[in-house]
Amino acid sequence: MTRTMGDAIHDNVSSLVAIKGELQLVAGYVTGSADVQWTSADWAEFAGLSLVTIDQGYTGSPVASADVRDVETGAWTPSAAVDLDGWTAARPTIYCSLDTLPQVTAAGWGGDVWLADWTGSPPADPPAEAGVTVVAVQYASLADYDLSVVFDPYWPAKGPDPMFVTIPGVPGQWLSVEQFYSPASKTAYVIGVGTNALVYMTKSVNGGAWTNPVVL
Repeated sequence: MTRTMGDAIHDNVSSLVAIKGELQLVAGYVTGSADVQWTSADWAEFAGLSLVTIDQGYTGSPVASADVRDVETGAWTPSAAVDLDGWTAARPTIYCSLDTLPQVTAAGWGGDVWLADWTGSPPADPPAEAGVTVVAVQYASLADYDLSVVFDPYWPAKGPDPMFVTIPGVPGQWLSVEQFYSPASKTAYVIGVGTNALVYMTKSVNGGAWTNPVVL
């Protein structure tokens, strides 16, 4: 199930308050000039909703705990934003446009992305962008606020750790796994989905040592 998120600068928080009944998350700025950075009173308006903090890369930046770094003109540069050193958020996330995303990935980012693509309609599924995970898409930039669809059910918090499968004596951890045996070649096989979602295989010939898992 997707969720709807609104974001705005400080000067437009009242417009966001007017639609808060339609939102499950709100995002606001923890850095920036006085017209941008949210006050404690701004945040208090949205008690009960999931709150997402944005570091604009301007006055007061960096904020180590900020969920999002804003990559756009006048904000964070891609090369500076992707530096995880000292960034303590549970799910460090880069906000950028579809046009800027290649610069972000070229700078070395391989994590969560909040992507701006102003089509005017929320996409049904997250776009498949190589090397990153699109957790949300900002699809509408209106006069006083923006709207996004959030795909990850836990973001900006971490989700539960996946349940790993291990097999005694067999190298690797698996999300799911199957075992096979070929009597003709006296070879046992283990084929499964690794923790990075790739499919691996390892084998043992005539009861010997298992090979290192290889990607199929």
